Amino acid sequence: MPTAGGASNHFAEYMDFAVDLAGEAATIARAQYGASVARRKEDGSLVTRTDEQIDRLISQRVGDRYPSDTVLSEEQATHFDPAVQRTWIIDPIDGTTNFARGLPTWGISIAIVENLRPVVAVLAFPMLDEFFSATLGGGAFRNGAPIHTAAGAALDDAHIFMECSRTRRQSTFALSIKSRMLGSAAYHICKVADGSAIAGSEATPKVWDLAAAALILDEAGGVMRTVGGQAVFPLASRTADYKYLPYAVLYAADARALAEVRAAMRSVTVEEAQA
Repeated sequence: MPTAGGASNHFAEYMDFAVDLAGEAATIARAQYGASVARRKEDGSLVTRTDEQIDRLISQRVGDRYPSDTVLSEEQATHFDPAVQRTWIIDPIDGTTNFARGLPTWGISIAIVENLRPVVAVLAFPMLDEFFSATLGGGAFRNGAPIHTAAGAALDDAHIFMECSRTRRQSTFALSIKSRMLGSAAYHICKVADGSAIAGSEATPKVWDLAAAALILDEAGGVMRTVGGQAVFPLASRTADYKYLPYAVLYAADARALAEVRAAMRSVTVEEAQA
């Protein structure tokens, strides 16, 4: 696993541990890649035994090392308690459909939240040899090298707009820009963070899809907001079950690009969605 860059002394211990966790999880996931059968959960999303195994592994490791911390994860503990000082938000495999079907765009997402905000982020994409990391105030990195968004670039057909499969069922964007749909919300956001894409839209991500990627984007100079214009973080200071709290988000290289994307957005009619 590549070395993360930029961790301050305050966060270095947690970053090192998160990197080790991601490496251990990546080893498990690589061994089972393309061989896991996905099944549908009650909320309609897909899960494999690998998701569950990695979720249990990370939760156990965090509990053993930091017993006063809590874990909020996609496959086990979905409740958030703001009274706890430090919460680890885990998506054991972001891009489960890709993982199960043998497509390489999937990753392991680990974020640490303090004071309702992500302060440490690790995102490993093992089959792509890409490893993203960030700490609050410490910058964002890909494979140990600093990354920055394509701030100031025009939203034209020389640039890429990331979107999920549900985006087109809900919205269209009057932009002369090329779109890409790669099957992992976290990877989409990281590609805006490293300047490969300039903006994007995710229709129904959960907090575990966004926590690590949002910090990486923010530290790289980008911006993320809900479709309604609110910041995703800090989280609301109340106990909540995030299993049933999807976000619809727009994200971009800078505030100007985000404003252009928002202005170009139009809701899809029922007839258009069914066409």
